Amino acid sequence: LLSLFMFMISFQAALRQDFEHLVPVTLFVMILIIFEYLYKPSNKTIKYFNLALILFLLSLPILNFAKNAKEIKNNTFEMNYAKSLKFTPINKVQNDDLKIISQKIDYTTLPEEKVFICNSFNDRIYINDILLYIYINKMPSSRVYELHPGFATHQAGQSEIIDDLNSAKNRIIIQEEIPIIEEGNLSSKSSGVFFLDNFIKYNYYEFYSKGKYKMSIRR
Repeated sequence: LLSLFMFMISFQAALRQDFEHLVPVTLFVMILIIFEYLYKPSNKTIKYFNLALILFLLSLPILNFAKNAKEIKNNTFEMNYAKSLKFTPINKVQNDDLKIISQKIDYTTLPEEKVFICNSFNDRIYINDILLYIYINKMPSSRVYELHPGFATHQAGQSEIIDDLNSAKNRIIIQEEIPIIEEGNLSSKSSGVFFLDNFIKYNYYEFYSKGKYKMSIRR
């Protein structure tokens, strides 16, 4: 059970490839090693086997992290990895809408130009559609492309996004209307922070919409 658990968290850290996952996994492994050798009685053979297994599992995310250090530094590893996956829209209506949005992006942007995708309102967030980046074959113009409630809904997170958009001279923003799922926590409540929404309102104007997607271009 210990080995299986170690494999699961090491595999997740190897896939995500960021400090937020690598560091906790490393620290947790160190705790497991201490527990294994100081508090859990077992014979030497089992101890050495467990140690070798734990160190092997720990090496997976560390080696991958080192191998992809450049992409991780630029925060592009997950996006590049995800591009290799096959993306299937949920239904035919969504598929038709996405095809048109993708064509519009091709017409209005350069091949290497980055875009930003967010929700139609960002004072509260349940989830955002990062797979849309993959479908339209575009990289995000902000390192904060996965919008988490509690960060992207607060001043610090939205200020960082705005700084990234200005630094990248981002031209195109795609907003998606995603309904809020009422959960028993603060993610379903407005944070009262509208920095990003107001920034988009006053610096971009809508030039196309289709279904639940709205495309805006910089003024």
